[in-house]
Amino acid sequence: MINADTDRIARLRQAMLQGRHGRHRIFMPADWDVRDRDCPLVERKAHAIAMLVDRMPAFIEPDELIVGGRTIMGRRGGGLEALERPNHPSKESLEYCCPRYARDEELERLGRGEGGSQGHYVPNYPKVMRLGFGGIIAQATQRLAGETIASRRDFLRAVIIMFQSAAALANRYAALADEQALDASPERAAELHEIAAVCRHVATDPPATFHQACQLAFFLHLITVIENYSLLSQGRMDQYLLPFYAACDADRAALLLRCLLIKLNDMGDLKLGDVSYDGMDNVIVGGLLPDGRDGVNDLTYAILDAAGELKLPNPQIGARVHRGSPPRYIHRLAELSTSHMGQLAFYNDDAFVPALEGVGYSPADARDYVLDACQDVLIDGKSSFFVLAAVTLTGLFQQVLAEADDSWTFEQLLEYFKRRVADNITDCVRHYNARENVDGRETISPLPFLSGTMDDCIDKALDITQGGLRFNDKGMMVSAPVTAINSLAAVRAIVFDRKEATLSQLQAALAADWQGHESLRQKCLAAPKWGNDDDYVDLLGKEVIEFACREILTHRTASGARVLSGVHQPHPWGAGTCYTATPDGRRSGEGIPVTLSPANGTDRSGPTAVMKSVAKIDPMLSQWNNALLMSFHPSAVRGREGLAKFTHLLQAFFAMGGMQLQLNVVSAQTLRDAQREPEKYPDLVVRVWGMSARFVELCKGYQDDVIARTEHQL
Repeated sequence: MINADTDRIARLRQAMLQGRHGRHRIFMPADWDVRDRDCPLVERKAHAIAMLVDRMPAFIEPDELIVGGRTIMGRRGGGLEALERPNHPSKESLEYCCPRYARDEELERLGRGEGGSQGHYVPNYPKVMRLGFGGIIAQATQRLAGETIASRRDFLRAVIIMFQSAAALANRYAALADEQALDASPERAAELHEIAAVCRHVATDPPATFHQACQLAFFLHLITVIENYSLLSQGRMDQYLLPFYAACDADRAALLLRCLLIKLNDMGDLKLGDVSYDGMDNVIVGGLLPDGRDGVNDLTYAILDAAGELKLPNPQIGARVHRGSPPRYIHRLAELSTSHMGQLAFYNDDAFVPALEGVGYSPADARDYVLDACQDVLIDGKSSFFVLAAVTLTGLFQQVLAEADDSWTFEQLLEYFKRRVADNITDCVRHYNARENVDGRETISPLPFLSGTMDDCIDKALDITQGGLRFNDKGMMVSAPVTAINSLAAVRAIVFDRKEATLSQLQAALAADWQGHESLRQKCLAAPKWGNDDDYVDLLGKEVIEFACREILTHRTASGARVLSGVHQPHPWGAGTCYTATPDGRRSGEGIPVTLSPANGTDRSGPTAVMKSVAKIDPMLSQWNNALLMSFHPSAVRGREGLAKFTHLLQAFFAMGGMQLQLNVVSAQTLRDAQREPEKYPDLVVRVWGMSARFVELCKGYQDDVIARTEHQL
């Protein structure tokens, strides 16, 4: 890029980090309400979102070329709440859709706050790029003309309302740009008139230029966020924007791409519980194309370069790799991973594609997988696998251990644990099936805008929440696995093999949170731990996890859809506060590991041993999720030799069958310094689990958890 463009990006980035756009936000007026409108609920939902989109203040900041932003907020304590929209469900609708809440004093809040993320979605960007907002309106209008079922006509009218509102928003920004041009410098006035022309074009027509494509992508993201709140993905950006990028001047394209990526941090100054909204959206790059060719292209490298330069938490970069990925691509990913780019994660096509094919997906669909807002797999434009339920291994093992007595053998304990796992999976599916929308009934939180982007919802005239997607399969998590594995190994070692304690003595120590039992705790801490390539513990983990995955795969939903298996533990510090002491030596309330990552400080045999432990689990059994998070000291990857070793390590993990790899390359000392003097480390981004965040914005519990992770050398 030319110097002027570099300066512009620096200013835009700084303005975004400082949250200057926040001055345009207002609290939603209390009288914004559509409950009294005489139309079906799905149409009222569309009118509610349209009211917000049509009335929220528009703004264009200095230097911006990609425009838009959410400016209507709610109140949450002393802060802002993004989950806010005009009330649309009537009391009758709430009682029908949510009978368990019918007499709840929070009924009114339920109506106002409905529509929080029901799933981690990926809008169908390729379809919207192909048709534009106007094309989707035309598709829904044509389908409406031939539909006779009233409820389906209601849905199609809601889609039309939503996309007409999207078009109106684009036209409002066009008018604002022309208005601002009247008082701007000649140079900025020309830019504003171009912005106006871009917005007017994408209001109705599919994009023809890279600027139009980037602007349409952001409008699509913005309205989907408003409808669905958060936790979205931009999908395979290096594929659907490629035709427009290839026809654009290189410097201009680089500028526009950076403007778009900065815009995707629009809600980064807001909080979602203990973490920020930033680092929760994925952009997917690389990987196999549906026809089996490699998808890496010039835009892939441009996205990686832009993200590496900006060093913002959003978007996360999900890099798909396979045995035929170009060496240059793998090298560039390794370079970025070693440069404090904690928002980069790897996904192995050579594992995920066969796993998806193994449960019945076509090769073309399996190769076109994307990642949601976290680290879960979906089929682009055709599915929403998130989430049926979670089977929590640590909690179940705690229950089993509490029921055991000194007469039990280890084999009895293990088999009873597996039986409880199987029963829990069956119960989870039964509970889901009891509430699954198999008859297309009205739901309180329809998503007509998102549904309109997807491949089949308009053709079926069914919302996503009513079964409109081509694949209605759901995923089930095997969660909290590593603490359960380490606990099982400790019980086998201390109680049964070494006979250094009885089950009842161990139970007493756990009930006391190890108080007065420190000697026994030290023995349990010293027992074999997952992540050291030790079959004593690894094969126990393999047996239990694979058993759970196989059990999950035997089930179907009430509609006959598949139940997919995944291994995932999000919120490791927060989840740990829910568990009492465990036999691995962990105290009550301490954090638990991320997914398949070793417990903090227990992986003492080097990074290759960690990877070997994880790779012992059959990848064919995990279609939906399966991740390893590791930390490396920067000195390990310094220089050409360090980078080469690191690259070989990545390739070795994937060759072993490793599925997902998330990385932090930062020293614990740097993190402690950032904790002590946060003002000096505003740009330090770390991977927390399936999301990334600026380290200094994490609560202390998560900061301490990241600091405690093992720093590997090579």
